[in-house]
Amino acid sequence: MAFFGVITSFAVIYNTSIISLSERSRELATMLIIGMFPSEVLSVITLEQWAIALPAMIVGIPLTKLLLVGIAHSINNDMYTMPTDIDPLSFITAFIITSASIIIAQKTAARRINNLNLTDVLRE
Repeated sequence: MAFFGVITSFAVIYNTSIISLSERSRELATMLIIGMFPSEVLSVITLEQWAIALPAMIVGIPLTKLLLVGIAHSINNDMYTMPTDIDPLSFITAFIITSASIIIAQKTAARRINNLNLTDVLRE
């Protein structure tokens, strides 16, 4: 289950990064044309991704606990119970895996920024 969670987390973060680059390719190419370095353009995307990811991770911790308690209360009966204790190490691991996924997506974004077609932007 954890492996599928890691794969799904990476896929969502990577897909969001690629979609953001595709939608904003003209804007990013324009930044390059007016004299920004590719690293400066990447910092725009990086700031955006971390501004979304950090609050989402912080809000996700209590929501995860709330969801677990809610599911446990709906499933519990006389025959079995579902534990609602979460090891703090699992939250730290999730934070590290999510951060690693964001860093990998940013490295891919850096390669795509370097390959933007600036002549198409100039033509328009």
